[in-house]
Amino acid sequence: MSQEPYVFISYAHRDSQTVLSCVQAMRNAGINLWYDDGIEAGSEWPEYIAEKVVGCTKFVLFLSNAYIESQNCKRELNFAISRKKDILSIYIEDVPLSPGMEMQLGTYQALYANRFESPVQFYNSLAREPYFNTCRVKPAAQSSDAQPAQTASAQNTYEQPANTAAPQPENVAALFDDFFGAQTKNGNAASPQVSSLPKKSRSVAALLAFFLGAFGAHKFYLKKPIWGVVYLLFCQTGISFIVGIVDGIRLLCMTNDQFCNKYHCVIK
Repeated sequence: MSQEPYVFISYAHRDSQTVLSCVQAMRNAGINLWYDDGIEAGSEWPEYIAEKVVGCTKFVLFLSNAYIESQNCKRELNFAISRKKDILSIYIEDVPLSPGMEMQLGTYQALYANRFESPVQFYNSLAREPYFNTCRVKPAAQSSDAQPAQTASAQNTYEQPANTAAPQPENVAALFDDFFGAQTKNGNAASPQVSSLPKKSRSVAALLAFFLGAFGAHKFYLKKPIWGVVYLLFCQTGISFIVGIVDGIRLLCMTNDQFCNKYHCVIK
């Protein structure tokens, strides 16, 4: 097996078309990667996949509802965490995380595809992402936000099944539309889908916690009405005032990614 650093791609097979378009952009940027598109005859799935996770330098998961529902994907993620791999989450759709999943991923870096103004901007950003620098077999393409990288694909040094078909350049535009839900008419692309996530300000939430935390104002602002009511019930005891101060400190100490991940929003 080649000893060159590589990225392990973890994804639900129901998201194959979306993930393959991302894979193409990453390859064009010279990123060495491996992903499973079918197990070779005679291979045992746990050993085959575990070997690739153990050997990878970076571990990337494409988060979607299908990923959350996949037991195999969860096993890959848990194994990567147990092996202390450097993990990056790429949200390809809005996903409500369970408390357990939120706790697992909260300390790792994340990218949000639907926060970009256009699909092309997302692919260019993904290609230039510094997270992948240790796994590049050539420098990232110098591409503008107006069009995707045009450099030739770097050869994947890890085995790929014979039936794996990476998207060809002429199909990339169609994959962009599939990824972001855009529809084309008469050859003109429709506007990319706007994120349905609410816009919230971390500083506003922190201020509300400090000054009106006793009444749960920050919880109502962050769309946590049940907790807001709990704070109201305890406001006369002074407990909710103290907890509100603690909440304000925690909000200030969060990164923007952690804030967005926890409260399912985008930064205002």
